[in-house]
Amino acid sequence: MRAENPLYADAWFLESVAAEVGGNLGAALKLVDRALEIDHANPEYLTQKARYHSSANQDAEAGNAADMAVSVGVRSPQSMNTLGVVYTRLGRHENALKLLTQAAGLKPADPDVIFNLAASMQFMGRHDDARKNYERVTQLQPDNARSYWALSELEKVDVSDRYESAMRTLAQRPGLSDRDELYLAHALSRIEESRGEYSSALRRLRAAKTRRRESLEYEFDQDAALFNAVIESFTTVQPTKNADASSVPLQTPLFVVGLPRTGTTLVEQILTAHSKVASLGELQDLPSAVKRLSGDTGCKIISPEVIESTARGEIPLERAYIHSIAPRLKNIPPGTSYFIDKTPLNVFMLGYVMRFMPRAKVILLRRDPMDTVLSNYRQLFSTDYSYYNYSYDLEDTACYVAAFEALVDHWKTVLGKRMLVIDYELLVGDSESYSRAMFDYLGLDWEPGCLRFFENKRAVATPSAPQVRTPVYSSAVGRWRKYGSIIEPAKHKLAELGITRTAS
Repeated sequence: MRAENPLYADAWFLESVAAEVGGNLGAALKLVDRALEIDHANPEYLTQKARYHSSANQDAEAGNAADMAVSVGVRSPQSMNTLGVVYTRLGRHENALKLLTQAAGLKPADPDVIFNLAASMQFMGRHDDARKNYERVTQLQPDNARSYWALSELEKVDVSDRYESAMRTLAQRPGLSDRDELYLAHALSRIEESRGEYSSALRRLRAAKTRRRESLEYEFDQDAALFNAVIESFTTVQPTKNADASSVPLQTPLFVVGLPRTGTTLVEQILTAHSKVASLGELQDLPSAVKRLSGDTGCKIISPEVIESTARGEIPLERAYIHSIAPRLKNIPPGTSYFIDKTPLNVFMLGYVMRFMPRAKVILLRRDPMDTVLSNYRQLFSTDYSYYNYSYDLEDTACYVAAFEALVDHWKTVLGKRMLVIDYELLVGDSESYSRAMFDYLGLDWEPGCLRFFENKRAVATPSAPQVRTPVYSSAVGRWRKYGSIIEPAKHKLAELGITRTAS
């Protein structure tokens, strides 16, 4: 069709869709751009362009395309839904909520649209509204396992009375996909934990996670190679002499790093309760910039090959990073001194940060290794994101935590006082003292309102979203001890790897 009429925009567009389905995002972007050369204000083309860029972790380009689509006028609920998901991934939750609300008004019986609307409401702290919409999904689609899981993740939502029977019946259905089994196992395990049935809960998770693990081409050695590449490539870190002053923003970057479920979101909430600190959320921009500058064409954002090819060279990283996040920087309040980038992957990036962004600050969170193993294992991360493949096996998770502990020790040696390390257990045990220590590190005056971080209305798009709407609690400290012998293999694996540190 395109060969017969090269000015037929839909032909270029349809070829872009085919290329994306085939896994060739580069070709998809080139083809949709050809379509836009002919019909530059087509909202459907712009919507898909935004989605392609988002899938390629090109956040600045995704945001620009999404904004253009909205400005020319999005009419179809499908496009509104797609753009809502793009905006959610970009951390622009107000934009997402507006579009998803419109889409739900046009398609009130579409489970996918209603689920995305519920998730957006959850991120914005509107948990009652989120619950109602997740429940609406279960009414529209009683076999939607993901909606039951989402309900179980909402704080103070008791799913057992109304949904336990339906979930148990669905879990026994022949032909259930491994993803749906995961969703149901996580939801049902939460119910069992609420009854004190901790061993049963972990056994249920183990069965579902083992099935998922067997479907993946994953061995922990793949992750070990990345940890080793970082440690071997950054034996010393000295600030570059070729920093580009023109790329330096008015605000100072503040990287809050650590493994998931170790207190990074809590720290982010405490910090952003200060009048001089804003957060950009979890960004892919820093590792994506390193990858682009390396010229690597692999599918992973960060890899040993990328690290080894860029760690010792001179790359314009600060300029590339600031250019990528520039649209977000425009939205932070006037008078802000620091902006937070809170991305787990950035723990691998600290050598780059201290070399190419010498003004930047780093706060690193760590937690009792056994509690970290448990919290990562019992959390269902994105099933499409290979960086969390370790979490499908208890001993793999222990290996990952041990490697992280070694990396923390390495950064403490190499970076010294340029980085602040906070132990989760100490933070929740004496919130004011350790909060003050963080602001002292940043050179900011203390503001008492920072201890009322749970009143912070900012959107939170992490698994910790429900918890950070409540005051500090220490009930999660030492939680691993409740699970008895079933968690012992992880403890033995940590000991085998030389990890004996305990904080609980």
